[in-house]
Amino acid sequence: MFQTSRITAIKANPGTDAKISATFTNFGSTAGQEKIDFYFDGDFVESKTIKLEPGENQRVTFTVENVKSGTHEVQIGHLRRNLQLYDSIPGDITDEVESIHADEDYPAKGEIDENLIDRNDKSKWLSHKNTAEITMKLFQPEAVTNYSFTSANDFPGRDPQDWTLYGSNDGENWTKLDVQSGVKFEERFQRKIFKFENDEKYSFYRFDMTKNSGERNTQLAEIALSNWIDNPPPSSSADIIESVQNFEKEGAFTNSQAAHALRVHLMAVQRFEEKGAGEKVAKHLNGFKQLLHYQREDELISEKAYSRLKADTDYLIKKYQ
Repeated sequence: MFQTSRITAIKANPGTDAKISATFTNFGSTAGQEKIDFYFDGDFVESKTIKLEPGENQRVTFTVENVKSGTHEVQIGHLRRNLQLYDSIPGDITDEVESIHADEDYPAKGEIDENLIDRNDKSKWLSHKNTAEITMKLFQPEAVTNYSFTSANDFPGRDPQDWTLYGSNDGENWTKLDVQSGVKFEERFQRKIFKFENDEKYSFYRFDMTKNSGERNTQLAEIALSNWIDNPPPSSSADIIESVQNFEKEGAFTNSQAAHALRVHLMAVQRFEEKGAGEKVAKHLNGFKQLLHYQREDELISEKAYSRLKADTDYLIKKYQ
């Protein structure tokens, strides 16, 4: 049986789709496959089958449509937990974090490092020191240009005050990216966003906290990473065609035929747009959305590309209905 290491909910704006992911690891000595069932608020949503070699891990992502903000019960495989969904910062890529490690936390009270990226500001991480080192490893390199800290529930003296952010691609050689000093959180559960200049993609990001606000312990509720690329809504099917082309360049499709099929369908939509036939545009966009669904089921398209293209398609359907 594969082991589920954590469930992560990507923060979702009310009325939009949310992605819920879990990381599975094969700790056995032989390769195997397992069917993973996903339940949201007690309702079965879908299943996915994954294959893993010994020691291999894989992130599995599920999508819930039109989710409401708030606390929801989520079950992926044998692991069940309550997750709180709430608004993300622009360009949030915290779902790309494969693992997080703090040099100290408080397991006895459940105040561990993974709480920093669990998308729930009511949980927290706590260290029994007034300094801390937190390292985040991403699934793939990303150029982070913004991040946010969210203060925890109590004791303002535990808030971080001075820290430095570093980036690395091997976990050994680090580049200084941002320095903050004298930061003050005026409220509990307060999110502060920090921006810096960076165009380099790194696989590791490390926060070295050198001073807190006076207490012996240090704590935070949440950390979020961002590339600050917030995708604007499409104005027409041409924008979605461009997105398909960009995703193809990124390797988001398992073969060129999958991307070609999407482009052909969208070109038909484009012809109806040019004729001003809004009803037919909406109808063919619904067909395009079904094609996206089939490709996702057949694992022909990445989860990132599927979610972006589906969201853009839903936006245009509402526009033409």
